[in-house]
Amino acid sequence: VIGAVRGAMGGVLFLDEAYALAGTDGENDGFSGEAVRTLLTEVENNRTSVMVILAGYRDKMSGLMRCDPGLPRRFPIELHLEDYDAEQLVRIAEKKAHESYNMCLAPDVNEALKAAFKTTYASEVPQHNGGLAVRLVDEAVSRFATRMGKEVQDGLDDAATTTKTSSTSAEIDTVGDEAKAAPVSVLTVRDFDLEDPFEA
Repeated sequence: VIGAVRGAMGGVLFLDEAYALAGTDGENDGFSGEAVRTLLTEVENNRTSVMVILAGYRDKMSGLMRCDPGLPRRFPIELHLEDYDAEQLVRIAEKKAHESYNMCLAPDVNEALKAAFKTTYASEVPQHNGGLAVRLVDEAVSRFATRMGKEVQDGLDDAATTTKTSSTSAEIDTVGDEAKAAPVSVLTVRDFDLEDPFEA
């Protein structure tokens, strides 16, 4: 704690998920209690040298602020940021897919995800917010990899029954394709496990 505060001198110390300072489930054990008291001391001693921001989910932050009477006094300003709406969560998912995996979402995924955020995942949005969109993309990529692996294996099984001439032709075609730019992979509704079970 001391090192973090001293390292931020002249700037801002941003502590995300700061409620972890209060221990597990807000139960203040010896270590967490000492961490909170040290933080309060450092903030008081360096109040003109560093800005400290405690961030986290609203309900958990309320538990943190109750664990020591000095916290509300040292951190009297509270700013509540609204949860992302369904449209914003879809954009986060698109960005995650592109930046982390160089993938994009199929056209019908956007509306399916938006609807899911309002229904299937409605209770999770306040708890996980943007993290929910990131998790769903990670899970979709895992399903995509499994699906592609199965399709490749099925293709190899089919190829084993072809003639040598056909195999040679396929190999030549593959070499030709390698010279082309690799296409961006697409995550489908199936990858997000959002298929309508009643659809034929």
